[in-house]
Amino acid sequence: MAMNIEFITISDLKPLEKNARTHTPEQIDKVAKSIKQFGFRNPVLITDSFGIVAGNCRVEAAKKLGIEKIPCLRLAGMTPEHVRAYALADNKLALEAGWDIEILKQELEFLQGLTDFDFDCTGFTQNEINDLILPPNDAGREFADNGEFDYVNEDKSAYRKIVVNFQTEADVIEFARRLEIPVTERTHVTWFPHIKREKSPEIYE
Repeated sequence: MAMNIEFITISDLKPLEKNARTHTPEQIDKVAKSIKQFGFRNPVLITDSFGIVAGNCRVEAAKKLGIEKIPCLRLAGMTPEHVRAYALADNKLALEAGWDIEILKQELEFLQGLTDFDFDCTGFTQNEINDLILPPNDAGREFADNGEFDYVNEDKSAYRKIVVNFQTEADVIEFARRLEIPVTERTHVTWFPHIKREKSPEIYE
């Protein structure tokens, strides 16, 4: 059966009267970043009267990005009852899927090794990625009696890149104190354990 993709103006689309699926602003942001990175690859499913059967989150993300027209697939010939049932099935059945954790870890590690790649477009947060790919006790470190950890690797090059965000300046100062690393207004990157860098020393001050 041939399926024709139509590009419909977003303002012409409207949610179904009874839409049980909800979307948080955070989820919409993630979908928007994915669309920005990969393009709008998954058409929105609509009725003959432009009701959104599946794809409400993608529509909201497209609005956020300022996209005027998006690809849509019209579900022609479906009864109102079938439309309501399909709207539930499309969301519910997707929740039944799982992950092959080992393959997922391999894929994340591959992407982690790329330069200038924005992980946000995958939908995974940095914390989720760290939980999956970092071992419980990071390879090459031992815990001291005081609860802190000491690295024992001879090779002190970077093992993993971890982005740390702080809510207050006091948290930054405490973090730097624990790692015994000076932090200035020009600091962008820190290394732990300490390692002497030959290039761009100004960012390690």
